[in-house]
Amino acid sequence: MQNIRSLVHVLLDINARNYTRWRDQILLVIGKYLLENHVLVDLPAPDFPDWTRMDCFVKSWIAGTISSYLAEMVIDRAATAHTI
Repeated sequence: MQNIRSLVHVLLDINARNYTRWRDQILLVIGKYLLENHVLVDLPAPDFPDWTRMDCFVKSWIAGTISSYLAEMVIDRAATAHTI
């Protein structure tokens, strides 16, 4: 997988008011890798190792594109990417 910061150039920050730009860029990347169901689908997470592994990718992408302040607020190791 590519470094997410090379694909998403916006760092989401509460004070920057850049949520829409960040969301558009992160959803483009998630769509590029066909992982939309990890953030856009409101169903329980399947208990499959491959799904769990890919969800970790999406969570790491989210964590890598938000400010450390936001990460402290939202990142929960047990949560799915959809929840985060």
